[in-house]
Amino acid sequence: AQEAKDRLLALDLDSISPRYHAEARHALAMAHEALGELDEAVAVLEPLVREALQNHSYLQAATLASTLVTVYIEAGDLTRSVELGEEVLAEIEANGIGGTDEHLRLASSILWSYYERGDLLFATHRAAELIRLAEEKGSHRGRGSIYWNASLVAEGRGDLTEARRLAERALAYLSEGAASRDLPRLRLHFAWLLLRSEPPDPTLALEHLEAAVRGLELVGSEVELAKCDFEVGRAHLLLGRPELAEEHARVGLDRLATGEAM
Repeated sequence: AQEAKDRLLALDLDSISPRYHAEARHALAMAHEALGELDEAVAVLEPLVREALQNHSYLQAATLASTLVTVYIEAGDLTRSVELGEEVLAEIEANGIGGTDEHLRLASSILWSYYERGDLLFATHRAAELIRLAEEKGSHRGRGSIYWNASLVAEGRGDLTEARRLAERALAYLSEGAASRDLPRLRLHFAWLLLRSEPPDPTLALEHLEAAVRGLELVGSEVELAKCDFEVGRAHLLLGRPELAEEHARVGLDRLATGEAM
């Protein structure tokens, strides 16, 4: 991420075709996010979303808004994440791209915002609507995104059995698609559920966490890797390995103590 950021900041946009300008700036925002530089990511993404809407590039606007909603969630600004997400979602739905991957991914990101904000009743209602839409029109990736965030909502309600069922559906869909950041993040969520189910399954959780770490080392952030470390530690604790549990917990804390992760 640091090398990507350095290269993109050194890039003279006037030297490349205008058609690639938005892509380059989006990549820069993603590098900022991976480095924990959330203010910088927002500063890049906010005008990009506005430009895409003004240019009637609705699929691009949905993709950019999904990233921006996620950044606002990571920054703890849940009100802005919902406001921005719903505004863009309404505009792209009015222009006929409902049911596309880009639409469903944005809708699922907003669902995550509602979950984080504690609006679980509304989130449950919205999740049911989105599942029906995804099953009717969505691709595997779109369906996986919706089932994943519906799993978060079920977990928030305390229904871990339903959350695990929905996460398994999401894994089935996303595992069939192209490699992306989504799959390792979903594996982390699924492992979290496995460690809190009754009875917990720490062995299976470690398998998913190992795969999640491999993916997130390539495309994830230090915060996400720290979460993996904590869950690996929890799994080892459940397996009666307190020394390994402490070791991984300390690695996670060290990640969060760095400037890049804050």
